Amino acid sequence: SPASKPSRVLDALHHAERVLWLGAHPDDEMSSSAFLARAKDTAGTLYMASLTRGENSDKVWGGLRRGTPMGKAREALFAKSASVFRADGYDLGPFVNGPSSIEELDALAPNASFHDWTSSATSDDVITKWSQEGDPVGYIVALLRARRPDVVISMDDYCGVSGHDEH
Repeated sequence: SPASKPSRVLDALHHAERVLWLGAHPDDEMSSSAFLARAKDTAGTLYMASLTRGENSDKVWGGLRRGTPMGKAREALFAKSASVFRADGYDLGPFVNGPSSIEELDALAPNASFHDWTSSATSDDVITKWSQEGDPVGYIVALLRARRPDVVISMDDYCGVSGHDEH
């Protein structure tokens, strides 16, 4: 009945015991940080997951170059973020952020220019690339089965200021 359906996003949390935040990259959770804090306080159980480790960052972090070293650093930051939000667990997916493979990113020279998706890339291009690295739908289904959330908080490619196709 219409009376039993949540009328606002926050209302959905009042009927949830388990919440899963799902993003594309470590640091995406910052776009919904106030909502994550509310989710933990209201529902009680919060899980966080990122489909990638953010290996293809356009930022320079302490001299780290793109690829595995950047992914490990961002993985550590995601673990810290999960701790700050008092998450009951967090997961990192097997997919590589950006249009390049992890092997291609690891082979880059330290001063190589940043290469992201082209302006004509779509979410379908991301799914095609990630499907070469694994099964994105299967990964999300396994995550949902393991964490059993009542509510999933996620992003879309219109979220925030980035409009990133991986969202």
